[in-house]
Amino acid sequence: MKYCLGARRKWAAFFLAAVLFLAGCRGEAAGEAQGEAIEAAWTRGQVMTVVATERNRYQNVYTEQIWSAASGIGERDFEDELMEQIRTFFTELTLIGAMAKEEQLELSGRETDALNRLAGEYFAQLSGGDREFLQVTQQEIYDLYEAYHRANRMVEEMTGQEDLEVSDAQAKVIHVQQIITHDRVLAEDALAAALQEGADFGALARQYSDGDTGEITMERSQQPDALEEAAFALEQDQVSGIVEQEGAYYILKCVDAYDEEATAVRKAQMEEEKRSQVFQRIYEPFAATHQVNYPDGFWDGISFAGGESCRTDNFFEMYGEYFGDSR
Repeated sequence: MKYCLGARRKWAAFFLAAVLFLAGCRGEAAGEAQGEAIEAAWTRGQVMTVVATERNRYQNVYTEQIWSAASGIGERDFEDELMEQIRTFFTELTLIGAMAKEEQLELSGRETDALNRLAGEYFAQLSGGDREFLQVTQQEIYDLYEAYHRANRMVEEMTGQEDLEVSDAQAKVIHVQQIITHDRVLAEDALAAALQEGADFGALARQYSDGDTGEITMERSQQPDALEEAAFALEQDQVSGIVEQEGAYYILKCVDAYDEEATAVRKAQMEEEKRSQVFQRIYEPFAATHQVNYPDGFWDGISFAGGESCRTDNFFEMYGEYFGDSR
């Protein structure tokens, strides 16, 4: 079993809606660059809140077998990789907080009131087992939520002037059926049959194909190939001609020319990716000239182990409920 976190946005492990948009894997971890020192002021309870949240979220989906899985990144197992990402989370949150301080970004009274209510609600719903494992106070929860929210506001401020909109045409998701054969004559016969009125395209795909059949989902890419071009040129229920690509012959039928729900999800993802790219251009020079320092031994003893009765997994989810899509 392999869970490759490195191929995804680094923040996906922590944010239900990819809140801070820090995409990609840099060769040099944030905070390791030489430069002005910033002292991290996180408490053990704050770190354990994120540790428990992520541990329980993953276990809820993958069961405890995930801790014996490979991460897909070098020789590290999943547990080591997730802990490294948590450390990166706090390092980058520290750096973005320092940027916000330099920019004199202030939260409104309405925001701080909401954060106080949120911290109170989160703390109140913690079980005895949660509190025993986290060893965190309500004030520490508030401070963590405030820093998290301030970082999100910083992202908004720095990217708000950019055109981040993605059109439906760019984000459109469609569904097609396909006939695949390596025999041109068979492809011509299949096309003739598919163009007959009332033809059952799925049955023809099973009859003529020597490759995968069934419905497939397609998204637009930056460098579309001939198959993608042909698919997105189709109207609802339209059948393509023969498309030759890499030695195979394809015939496509569009069974859904516009998957509205999937398109909306993809559109949001693409806009977040654009926001990430914009913010990276601002963030990376700052990170390259500032170094985050932790107290000696701070990370010693921080572990996913123990706390079998700790079940809390909704720290970020509750934030999202208060602040929309976590921005």
